[in-house]
Amino acid sequence: RIDGEYDDNRHPRQVQFTPDLTEDLARRDFTVNAIAMDVHGNICDPFNGMADVKDKIIRSVGDGEIRFGEDGLRIFRCIRFASVLGFDIEDDTSCKVHNCRHLLNNISKERIFTELKKLVCGKSAAKICAEYGDVICEIVPGLSDVYDEDVIYGRLNRSCDNLYVRMALLMRDMGADLAVKALRSLKCDNETCDMVKLLISEGDISRDADRVTVKKYLSRMDRESFDLLTYFASAADGVDRKGLRDMADAIIESDDCVRMSQLAVNGRDMIALGAKGMQIGEILKKLLDCVMEETLPNSRDILIEKSKDMLNQLTDV
Repeated sequence: RIDGEYDDNRHPRQVQFTPDLTEDLARRDFTVNAIAMDVHGNICDPFNGMADVKDKIIRSVGDGEIRFGEDGLRIFRCIRFASVLGFDIEDDTSCKVHNCRHLLNNISKERIFTELKKLVCGKSAAKICAEYGDVICEIVPGLSDVYDEDVIYGRLNRSCDNLYVRMALLMRDMGADLAVKALRSLKCDNETCDMVKLLISEGDISRDADRVTVKKYLSRMDRESFDLLTYFASAADGVDRKGLRDMADAIIESDDCVRMSQLAVNGRDMIALGAKGMQIGEILKKLLDCVMEETLPNSRDILIEKSKDMLNQLTDV
């Protein structure tokens, strides 16, 4: 097929068909994607894409400015391919990526975010995010105000390849609320928004956090989220937090109380003591804090007596 003119930097006005395979390949985005093979295994490679695959190069087919003008999403696909595959971007193509980045504003947010998620999890994400920060900032509202290529490179280079961790590291300096607002503008799913918010909000956990502190973290999130939090914090400042994961293992193995469901008392016990409405949750929360802080044992009799004292104080107030 041969595409006609593009009116919206995304879709051709018309499509024609041709018996010439080279004409078809000429409309492709990059040389590595402009290779064909027939049923006998014969390769058609008019733009030397095989050589670029061997040399790990992303190069536009023909003039990059024309290719990107036809489909602005190709700009982000270019840097996504480089990140995921570990390829370099040919100099002229790279220049056109920077120069044409404004065309991304004509592309649907959903398509861009799909590419961004793949990019940040790529093996060369640190390098690409450092070299093409202007392109990323073009599509993430507010990110340009805090974007530091060297800082981003260091964080991503130290991080695991988890989507939530890397997205949070990319947007950390925006703060949790602005990061979520930016993600919402990209039509991001709720789970990713929630995890990025959690990691940025809670990500100041110290390597020297004690057992009580780790218990309180585990009371606010599940174990998988806690592990991701330690990976996020370690990548953010370069200080390993494996000791915190080991401590969490010990807490869970010893069945220490970190949730209300593990308390030796429950809401029915509070009601039997005469607690009403919000008093029930307030007393249980205070009891949980005392147990996690190890100022009280998780003993039913002792917690019942403590609950009476707390209820009397609330009633007096």
